[in-house]
Amino acid sequence: MRTGALYCWGSNATGQLGTGSTGGSQTNPIRVDTQSWVSVHAGYGCTCGLLTDGHVLCWGDNTDGQLGQGDLDPRSSPTQVPLPRPASSVSVRSDHACAILTDGSLWCWGNNFEGQMGQDDPPDAPPEPSPLRVGPGADWQSVSAGEGHTCGIRAPGTLWCWGRNLSGQLGLGTDVPGQTRVPQQVHPATDWVSVSAGSHLSCALRATNAASCFGVNPVGQAVPGQSDPQLSPDAYVAGPAGFTAVDAHVFHCCGLDLAGRAWCWGRNEEGQIGAGAWSLSEPETQLSSEVFIEISAGRFSTCAITASDAVWCVGQNAQGQLGLGDTAVRYTIEALVFP
Repeated sequence: MRTGALYCWGSNATGQLGTGSTGGSQTNPIRVDTQSWVSVHAGYGCTCGLLTDGHVLCWGDNTDGQLGQGDLDPRSSPTQVPLPRPASSVSVRSDHACAILTDGSLWCWGNNFEGQMGQDDPPDAPPEPSPLRVGPGADWQSVSAGEGHTCGIRAPGTLWCWGRNLSGQLGLGTDVPGQTRVPQQVHPATDWVSVSAGSHLSCALRATNAASCFGVNPVGQAVPGQSDPQLSPDAYVAGPAGFTAVDAHVFHCCGLDLAGRAWCWGRNEEGQIGAGAWSLSEPETQLSSEVFIEISAGRFSTCAITASDAVWCVGQNAQGQLGLGDTAVRYTIEALVFP
């Protein structure tokens, strides 16, 4: 996004670009809506965003009800999710979405096969195409909807996760089920400030700027140099002295250090670490000398934003998901050109 304007690029197979049509791909950024946006999050075939007035809109694939419309019909244009009040944040990573409302309540919708909706319901439950409240609490501060699981921060700074746990991505330690269908507190600390739920791992950040990632770790995508899997948030990512942001996916994770420099670690077969050349995996690696304020780890790519709204991307690009005007892979991060 650029000063409230929404731009999208990449595959549009299911209408996830929000242009009102489906099919093909967009290799350059295209403005898709004239409203004023606060944030946007891309899932697998769907997209959700938050307007300045607190309305949540979703569009694209709706196979599992991830658009929150009460049905399973796809939408190729942004469509408002019927929530009981305005939202302060929204998150989507795969095929379910969650939003925190202005009263501190948490609501989720979409795929619920692995308990990612937090409803304390039977295993293998069907999709929930309408928003449902997650418990009675009204103290949620942030939420991250991953692939098969969800994590969030509650006041005064406690970390909670629920859903799929086959790889330890809930951070609950040993001897826990492969599926937890109700929010569970992950760690006794009360100074967690943000969390990112990826596919088979999660990352969370403490007020001390210490970043912890947990879950699958065969290529060091959780904590480089540690065992696979990482079952709890007790091991911290080394490299820079501390982080101000961290984001997880499945094969790699990324973060911003105290100076705003971007770092990534884990798999680099598609160039998503930005190490300058192909490699199987990389430890904590600085992407460039640019100063960023946001960073996002995609499945096989990475993008980051500067304070001047410049967007930089690196990695796989077969469907134009880097927005660089072509479909060539990048091993070094490059800046996009906006119309």
